[in-house]
Amino acid sequence: MPDLEVLLGEHLSPVRAPQELWERVHTPRDPRSARVLPRLALAASAVILVMGSAIGLHAQMKRPSAMQPAQAPRLQAWLKSSTGLDVHGACRLCHEDDAGVY
Repeated sequence: MPDLEVLLGEHLSPVRAPQELWERVHTPRDPRSARVLPRLALAASAVILVMGSAIGLHAQMKRPSAMQPAQAPRLQAWLKSSTGLDVHGACRLCHEDDAGVY
């Protein structure tokens, strides 16, 4: 097997670069202008994500709970018997104003 340097020396030779390439080398673009669009897109995406999350959270908080307050003691008893966890105190943190159920 021939040596790589010998093989490359036989088949490769210097070539003249196109004039357009030299023009691009001698007059480079402003690197800051190339970064403006990605940063703007990232900022817009972040704003859309935050706004969507805020709207979704607001809608979730305003939606009535699927569980009726009368069902809470039954759920607490089931959790206590199934897992041994007493969720009475945890439920009171969020639902202390639900008609005195907790």
